[in-house]
Amino acid sequence: MTETGLITRTMPSEKYSTSCGKLAANLSLKVVDLINGRVVGPYQKGVIYVKGVSVMSPYLNNEEATREQIRGAWRKTGDIGYYDDDENIYLVDKFKEMIKVHGYQVIPSELEALLVTHPGVAEAAVVAVSDREAGERPVAFVVLDKEKPASTKQIMDYVNERVVRYKRLAQVNVAQTLPRSPCGSLLRRLLAQAAVLNVCNMP
Repeated sequence: MTETGLITRTMPSEKYSTSCGKLAANLSLKVVDLINGRVVGPYQKGVIYVKGVSVMSPYLNNEEATREQIRGAWRKTGDIGYYDDDENIYLVDKFKEMIKVHGYQVIPSELEALLVTHPGVAEAAVVAVSDREAGERPVAFVVLDKEKPASTKQIMDYVNERVVRYKRLAQVNVAQTLPRSPCGSLLRRLLAQAAVLNVCNMP
């Protein structure tokens, strides 16, 4: 994000091909647990905070945004991620796209990774829909594998049998393609709009 400047540097090694790099010089990083707010160690996912000389000052004339994003010397990046024993950093999702179910935080990319392990699913995306009882529920959009078609019930059962109760999918929708930005990122906001319509039209 632009507010934190350049925070990582890349590495030539293929061993860490899924990492976004190591922390740049003169910066510090911490990962904070999504539920209890405590600082966690290697391989534990949470919200990434950074501090250093290149990190922005408070927002101009916007105290609310400053309180939300800046905690003392630490700047909340808005990314969910973790680091390994060699201090390589891995980003897995955006904090603003987290799904809050009964107060629990659900990371969409974790459900997406599970969905694509089903032989009938070629691509997957998970978004939040409002729910009167739970606050929000996860809803999936999948592109089916043409050679191994599966029903939405089969796919939903496959996922829900493998996750804790609050992570269970409320619905699975079939899509021909998933909307993506020019750089290939999922446009979850467009899918969230479609999810609202689909849920409202459920019998």
